[in-house]
Amino acid sequence: MACYPGLTSCTQTYKVGVSTNWCAPTKEDMPTQCSQECPNGTDEECPSGETCWADSPCAFTDAKIKADEELKSKLWCAKSYKHLVEHCPMPCEGGTDDECGPDMTCFNMSEEEVVCTEPGVGIKDPVDPDNLWCGNSWNDVLENCGKKCPEGTDEECGYFGTCYDLTGNEPMICQTEGFGVKTKGDPNKRYCGNSYNHMMEFVSIFVFVLTCDVLYWY
Repeated sequence: MACYPGLTSCTQTYKVGVSTNWCAPTKEDMPTQCSQECPNGTDEECPSGETCWADSPCAFTDAKIKADEELKSKLWCAKSYKHLVEHCPMPCEGGTDDECGPDMTCFNMSEEEVVCTEPGVGIKDPVDPDNLWCGNSWNDVLENCGKKCPEGTDEECGYFGTCYDLTGNEPMICQTEGFGVKTKGDPNKRYCGNSYNHMMEFVSIFVFVLTCDVLYWY
C-alpha cells in the first residue's frame, strides 16, 4: 500500500478484513475524501458520478480507525431487540452472529440513543411478556386479544398486526388468546375528528356523516 498526501497519518501495514476499496470522483480525490467504502469493488456501491478505487489508504486514517473502534463497542448479541435492551447479554465486536452462540444475533446499536456497556446489565426495565399482545389497532388488541408476542416483535404477530405493550392498562390486560377484555364497539358509531369536540361539531353541522369505516349519505 502506498502513502498518499492529505492523510493525518499513514501506516504501511495490512489488516485482514479491512476494506481497501473506496469511492471518489477520481483517484486523486480518493485519499483526501474517504467518504464511502465500496467493499465489493463495484461502482454501483458508490454515489452517482463516483468510481470505486482499489488499494485505497482510507481504511488506515485516524478517523476511520477511531470510527471502527467505536462501532465495536456498539455491537451486541441477543435473541431479540427486547432481549438486547433488557439484558445486554454479550458483545460481538467482530459483527458476526457466530460470536453470539445458539439462537442469538449480533445487533448494531450505533443508531440507538443509549447503548449497552456492560454484559448482563440492561439499558431498559424488563417488560412482562404477558403484557405484550398483537393487534391491528389498540381497540383490536383489547377487543380480541388475538395473539401474544412475548419477544416484543411485530414479526411474531403476522396477520394479527403490531405488537402492543399493555403495561399500565390494568385492569384491561389480555389474559387468554381469543378472549377480549373490552366490549366490542359498534363500527357504525365510530366517527373521525381531530378531537372529541371537533368530531361532535362535524357530525351536527354536515348532512353527511363520515365514519371511520364507511361514508353514509342522508
